[in-house]
Amino acid sequence: MIIELVRDCADALAAMPAGHPKRRLVRTVGDALRLSSHVLIRDPLQLPSQLWGRLPRDECKASEAMLAEAQHHVIRPWLRPVTASLTHPGGPLLRTLEGHMGGGSMRFRSTRMAGGQSPHGTT
Repeated sequence: MIIELVRDCADALAAMPAGHPKRRLVRTVGDALRLSSHVLIRDPLQLPSQLWGRLPRDECKASEAMLAEAQHHVIRPWLRPVTASLTHPGGPLLRTLEGHMGGGSMRFRSTRMAGGQSPHGTT
């Protein structure tokens, strides 16, 4: 589900003219979904908490309306951040990678990340 939502945001952004008034909102939401994907893949019901924790407040009425709508679809107790205190979209972090518990090393070249294989698992 989350991968499709991120892709939908990217497709919508690509189809929008450069001066479209909702372009910034679509980019911000897509970036927030990408930043949240490592959590939402495991538990899609955390979408409202992730949006409340990542999206800036008072930036535009559409953003506020989307957060209010997300809050109305909560079906279990949840933590609603008072402020957007998680990593915000638009910063240097693009995505969180997780899944490997063993030791290893990461090698970086320029702005690209490279991984490798060790006797203890993927690095």
